[in-house]
Amino acid sequence: MKNLNLTFPQRVAIMNYLSPIDAPLGELRALGRVLDAVRFTDHEQQELKLSPPNAEGKQAVTAPRPSFGELCAQIEDADAAVWVAEIEGRPKQSMANLAWIDHVLPQLKATSATPKKGGK
Repeated sequence: MKNLNLTFPQRVAIMNYLSPIDAPLGELRALGRVLDAVRFTDHEQQELKLSPPNAEGKQAVTAPRPSFGELCAQIEDADAAVWVAEIEGRPKQSMANLAWIDHVLPQLKATSATPKKGGK
């Protein structure tokens, strides 16, 4: 299990990154579980501030207070591996994604310490 400490802007960026992905069904299911882990709860969604849609139909999302949306998301190891492969396998990334990728990748790649037999 991976624990990802995420801020509001990171969660928004990750949701925007994961939502339009086209992939084989098995990968989509794994990435869907990641998306479910980071998406805003119904209660959080009620507190979000949305700007009116622009000409492209996009809306800006604003947090109602500075600490809003902080989350420690739990991601299964197998789902984390699929997500790492998606991030690292994408031929190009946008500059907008660099900050959250640099924050998330080390957490996704971290190995859990397992105690050695005999307490050593």
